[in-house]
Amino acid sequence: MLLNRRFRALSAGFVLVTLILGGCGEVNTPTDPQAQEGNSREMVKLERINQWANEMYQQTASGNVVGGKEKLDDISEQLTKIQFSGITSLEGMNALFDTIEQAKRKFNSVQTSPEEALQEAVKIRLIADAMTHQYSPMWLEFDKAIRSELRRMELAASRQQDQELSGTFQRLEDRYETIRASIMVSRNPEIVEKLDSLFVFIKHQMQSTPIPYTEIRSAAKELDNALREVFYSADERTAYLPIVEGKDPIIWSAAMGAIILTVLGFVAWKMFHSDKRFARVPRDR
Repeated sequence: MLLNRRFRALSAGFVLVTLILGGCGEVNTPTDPQAQEGNSREMVKLERINQWANEMYQQTASGNVVGGKEKLDDISEQLTKIQFSGITSLEGMNALFDTIEQAKRKFNSVQTSPEEALQEAVKIRLIADAMTHQYSPMWLEFDKAIRSELRRMELAASRQQDQELSGTFQRLEDRYETIRASIMVSRNPEIVEKLDSLFVFIKHQMQSTPIPYTEIRSAAKELDNALREVFYSADERTAYLPIVEGKDPIIWSAAMGAIILTVLGFVAWKMFHSDKRFARVPRDR
């Protein structure tokens, strides 16, 4: 009986340790070393593109559109050397290339104003950052401005103020277009399709005579829900990030060792106290 009780206690302890280690292993699933090494090489290239995108934005913002175009050409050339498998979705990759091509058309056009060139530089800056910062992209900072315009649009619709409604919707759409490609990189493409549909629906309703304010307000609420999903899903994802090997593997190993020793110490304590609760009965000789 005593041996069986000890055996069960030890088994429970080892099972608990196994669950702890197994759970950690489950959230930190080892990847193929070759694939991991390949992704690391591609991320180095993307970091270089991110740096060039920042320089492109800085030069364009300072009025040096020619310098911005040179950086854009560097980015375009580097993109052809990157394998995007495992980094972003096919839709995200297409959004990146489409953004680059649109910017090249704008920068090569003599009719493009410095403001329009800067707008394209902002888009490239944001999408390059989104490619290299999966959990904290810069485009998340647009949350306050976009939702503020949405509130103004809802208020204008409730008051039936046509001019204010048109102006706020245009500003809202412009801000969305600025980050649309970046959202495609960071989020499920389906949410972008939903946002696109809502913007098209609202624009169509605003062109009707008379303007159906009730339908616009209902669509605005749906748009608000979709934007919440876009902007706040990042917080939910970072809250449950898997535990991975970081810059302090010694601390991580020490923490795991402390957990294991605590579990085994508890098992030993249980075994000791189980011996004290039962009197030993001498065997007949």
